[in-house]
Amino acid sequence: MNNNLKSIWIMGCMCLGCLGMLLGAMTAESATWTVNPDGSGNFTTIQAAIDAASPGDIIEIATGIYNEDLSIGDINSAYNKKNGLTLKAASGANVEIRATNQKSRVGTLTALGADFGPADRTGFFVYGDNTTLEGLKIVQPDATVNNLNINLAMIVVSSNVTIRNCEFVGAGATSAGDVVGAAVSPLDVMGFMGGQSVLAVNVLFENCKFHDFPYAFATADLPLELGVPIPPPEATLINCEFYNNGTAVEMDDGTTTIVDCYIHDCGEGISISDDASTIRNCRIVNNLEHGISIDTSENEDDEPAGNPVILIENCYLADNGEQDGHNGIRFEQGTITIKNTVVTNSSGSNLFITPDDNRVSTAVIDHCDFYNSFIGTAVGTSAAPEGSSSITITNSIIVDADGIVNDGGDLLTFNVSYCDIFVTGAPFLGDAITSANILNVDPGYVDPANGDFHLQENSPLLTAGIGGTFLGAKGSITQVEYWMLQQ
Repeated sequence: MNNNLKSIWIMGCMCLGCLGMLLGAMTAESATWTVNPDGSGNFTTIQAAIDAASPGDIIEIATGIYNEDLSIGDINSAYNKKNGLTLKAASGANVEIRATNQKSRVGTLTALGADFGPADRTGFFVYGDNTTLEGLKIVQPDATVNNLNINLAMIVVSSNVTIRNCEFVGAGATSAGDVVGAAVSPLDVMGFMGGQSVLAVNVLFENCKFHDFPYAFATADLPLELGVPIPPPEATLINCEFYNNGTAVEMDDGTTTIVDCYIHDCGEGISISDDASTIRNCRIVNNLEHGISIDTSENEDDEPAGNPVILIENCYLADNGEQDGHNGIRFEQGTITIKNTVVTNSSGSNLFITPDDNRVSTAVIDHCDFYNSFIGTAVGTSAAPEGSSSITITNSIIVDADGIVNDGGDLLTFNVSYCDIFVTGAPFLGDAITSANILNVDPGYVDPANGDFHLQENSPLLTAGIGGTFLGAKGSITQVEYWMLQQ
């Protein structure tokens, strides 16, 4: 072959190769499917579009009320996840998906003793990694439970799932049973037995609303309860609103992070009973029972002694509870850190500590404000604790009738330093309280009656903390502005 022909042949092969790559890329591109109940889209039902879609495809849904039980993937068989789908409302569309509660999609669990009955009573199964749902209104109109006393508007049983700008609507906050708006739990027992990744982790709910459920959001590890050791879930809630629910957030298993959320006018704000949780920059107000409750109800015997591990940071809890036994924060077990947080106007103590098992629990409280509980005790304890607890409080402000009341004897020990305890009664009552560098002066808040707990510029507490820092959660406006400029 002469050089000219060889060059032409090589160039031709290169062009054919490029053309092949281009055609391959074109066939691999994602498709966009449209759903419209009037027949003008590719499909009239959302489930038909899900069934036709491939990984990476987008399903755009037109305005309408869709009465469907939806499933992404099939949990009854291993290796049958449907990954990488995006379901979203079309631009400007109002999409409402209403559960019909007629399907049964968890038959493989029956052999393990989890018989859901003739219908699983779940509106939406998300069994696909890298799923995105956006702009949907998800309604559970019927709170009737299945054979396991469960009813779910949605359950996410896969990983890397983002649910954004969605609204979850229930049938009422007082329905009986475990009726949940959105649950996150591993559930794929078939996949686990087949060696498949079956985690439910990195699940994000962002800019969502939850209302009218007994439990608006919950995490669980259902296979573990059946003796199948699948690791617990991991979920994050960012900028979500919860109202008119029995309990806004129920964390029974796994790791949950709650950031910039508004939880109000529910029965209970947040209930934590296992593993680890972070609550940051949240506003938790006007709930009928506890603002945050940390209890022992879901402890497994083989758990680390320090569980659950809880961080509450930069939060505002106000006007929670309607009886003396309802607290701003109630703490039964685990390892809890509370930082830069205001707790005010609780019906019971703003902070109540009641160890309820044989484990040793610890609480570290720094730069917090406990202001004017209705019961007149800022920090209280149970009279007959079943376990022991060590509590350290620093750089904090207590304003109330009485400060710290330890009714638990030597089982509960307090170490309090660099605090202002401005009370009309006793700063300390009970045994096992060690204190140092305690003030008893008016903090000089800007406007506590209206929720402004910054310190006035002439407050004696601006430099009264450890190392000359301020006391309380907020400091002064000038201090906060200066700190922001330095970042």
